[in-house]
Amino acid sequence: MTLRAVCLIGLSAPAQAFAQEAPPDALAADLRAAGLCDEAFLEYARLDATLRAGEALWCAGRYDDAAGYFAQARAEAPNRASLTLGEAESLYLAGRTHDAALTLGASPSPDPVGLDVMRGAWISLRSEGDFSAAAEGLKAVPQGPLRPAADAFAADLRAAPPIPHRSPALAGTLSAVVPGAGQLYAGAPKDGLSALLVNGALLGGAVALARSDRPGAAALTGVIGLSFYAGNIQAAVSAARRHNQRAERAALDTLAVSHELTLTPTDEDAWAFRVGDP
Repeated sequence: MTLRAVCLIGLSAPAQAFAQEAPPDALAADLRAAGLCDEAFLEYARLDATLRAGEALWCAGRYDDAAGYFAQARAEAPNRASLTLGEAESLYLAGRTHDAALTLGASPSPDPVGLDVMRGAWISLRSEGDFSAAAEGLKAVPQGPLRPAADAFAADLRAAPPIPHRSPALAGTLSAVVPGAGQLYAGAPKDGLSALLVNGALLGGAVALARSDRPGAAALTGVIGLSFYAGNIQAAVSAARRHNQRAERAALDTLAVSHELTLTPTDEDAWAFRVGDP
């Protein structure tokens, strides 16, 4: 054997050993790490790594596609709680909180750690904003690694200050009495001032035209004024609802820092979890 052949054999042996030791999903993992999420999904799906494939769709921002992918997999294995959780998480990420809650509620087999209960409590918060109901639901988390986090979450939910809501009905009534007052009550003072000035100008214009014996112009201005008046009432109702959404979002974002659940697929095609921000 020549010296060159010996050198080639010596150099190729480590490469062959490395190739043999590389995990089957090495290519998919490299694609995912490079941000090529659609390509990673195809590779993980080829390997039947269902949870990692679904997470790759999350990475690509294809949440509805991920929900459909998990739903199809769940139809073939209905008793796999991890697939139900993956579908619900996909729906939640897509902003379909009601559908996510229904999916978790219809699960035939609960997650043994209680991930479905923990995520279900958070989804109900996002969809309903009921802190008491969410805290009560967390009692169903079984004893195990997630139980301390569930207890801490429930304690913070019970101790959370009331969310400062504004009544849409009251906002509309206030603006019906004084245009702009409902917007001011709902925390939109600029909109309230604008509504007051516009409605006042139209009312004043209609009265001035009527006094100057111009009934047609006065009637037209009055009709326009009525449309702005009605719009002012609806704007006040909408302002109150936006205020409530912002207040709820701010309260939940504060809780998310310590209690939001993040799911990560493992090599065993199960879910690992992290509670709160890293």
